[in-house]
Amino acid sequence: MFSRGKLPGPLRQLQMDLRKLMLPYTALKLKEKKRNNLKDFLNVAGPMGVTHFLVLSKIKTSPVLRVAKTPQGPTLNCALVARRIFSRILLW
Repeated sequence: MFSRGKLPGPLRQLQMDLRKLMLPYTALKLKEKKRNNLKDFLNVAGPMGVTHFLVLSKIKTSPVLRVAKTPQGPTLNCALVARRIFSRILLW
């Protein structure tokens, strides 16, 4: 789970919530830098056994979540219409 571009606060929180949701199969403390690009993540995905990427980005109209299968699989693009954070979800 990583982002492309700069994310506003609520989307950054959604990114952290998605990482927690995918535990233990995700890197909770993944450090992203400006100079990292998709090719960098693909290079380390093979040796680490990563099969899918969740990429969160913000475009002009709405946020987009992309689910990509590595290394050459299909990519599913989803526009996010509504979002909730874990702190607002009540468990029964």
